[in-house]
Amino acid sequence: MEERQVEYIWPSKENFPEKEQNMGLKNFMLPESSDYEKIKEYALKNYTFDGFNDKKGYILKPIEDIIYKNMKEYNGVYY
Repeated sequence: MEERQVEYIWPSKENFPEKEQNMGLKNFMLPESSDYEKIKEYALKNYTFDGFNDKKGYILKPIEDIIYKNMKEYNGVYY
């Protein structure tokens, strides 16, 4: 299986202007945030969060690229 492109994303600061720093992953979970729509687009393309890079932001990878052969699966959930 050929690995697809890894994407990086930073939360938008404009969603929470009263805070000096963004709220991290919470930005992506709040429906009123523009980040919610951004991450929804990635989810529809089967991307998921797979860590954080201090210089580039949150790492997004295709789900198929992080499912390992030794993982167990139950109804589409891997563990």
